[in-house]
Amino acid sequence: NMAKPTRIMMMGNPGCGKSTLLNGIAGEPLFLAGISADGGGYMPNIHESQPVYFGGGLFTLCDTPGLMDPSKKQETIRQVNVALKQDRETKLVFVTSLRNGRVVDEDATAIRMILEAINKESKRDVDDHFAVIINQLGDREHQKLVTDEKRLLGKVAVLLNETARTSHILCLPFVEELEEKNNAVPSRDFISQSRLVHFLMELPIIVTEAKKVKEITEQKISNANEEMMKLLRQLQSENNALRLRLESEHAERIKQARQRWNPQPTPMQMPTPPTQTPAEVCSVCHRPFGPTDTKVTDIYGRVRHLAEAQMGAMLAPHMCRPAAQFGMPGIC
Repeated sequence: NMAKPTRIMMMGNPGCGKSTLLNGIAGEPLFLAGISADGGGYMPNIHESQPVYFGGGLFTLCDTPGLMDPSKKQETIRQVNVALKQDRETKLVFVTSLRNGRVVDEDATAIRMILEAINKESKRDVDDHFAVIINQLGDREHQKLVTDEKRLLGKVAVLLNETARTSHILCLPFVEELEEKNNAVPSRDFISQSRLVHFLMELPIIVTEAKKVKEITEQKISNANEEMMKLLRQLQSENNALRLRLESEHAERIKQARQRWNPQPTPMQMPTPPTQTPAEVCSVCHRPFGPTDTKVTDIYGRVRHLAEAQMGAMLAPHMCRPAAQFGMPGIC
């Protein structure tokens, strides 16, 4: 018997775009793509194509129902178990998307369940033997992930939750022309520019062994969902705490910078007014001294009395004018 060709099996929840990507690789609408009226996917069963030659090799393309499809959960679980329980050489690809820039917890649960079900002898047998495609990204988020490797790896780390690791990650942008179409086929230009075929050719093969595959059950999925929700809440809490701390540190740095470059002016010190002392008066004429007068001495007092005695009241007023007027300091 001729050995079966390697299959390229894409797995993901309804609406992630895995069927559309497979149609793009095939160049024709081999797979039903879109969301049905009940919110589930159009693909109720496993669908594997006839052998297709591309990328220098012969492969079959395999589409699977969404493991977390709410409309037909038991049937999709059974179909996924059938897909995994085959002695096949497989290029395993998980297709996911982001919701408001965040990992979808249902996708994380599905990927974790499938990787654990494969049940290789060691974690190393799974590591780097599968791929993750983050599909339908908005322009801004796509640009961020493509240019920021740390951000991209952070998203994948949350998605995999330490179940396994991979360096085979591809980000694909949202294509508006495909949104309203069922069984859409992406253009050859899109497939070429995204390097999807090249990406798949570089992906190592993982061998699934029917006897070693663990059965996926609804209870296991429920337990995994609870664990994932707990993890996401913990990550959200840690993220909020980190954000608040960074905002506080940033505000403190701004405050210090402003104080360093724009020191607060010290309040202007107004001169203290001189203590008001009782106005001194001439002991002779009993008029207060002016601000520039000096104290009249006894000799001037005698001159004053002498002037009054000899010249009478006509000259007396002149002697009481400000001393500066006569150039005689000290006279009131």
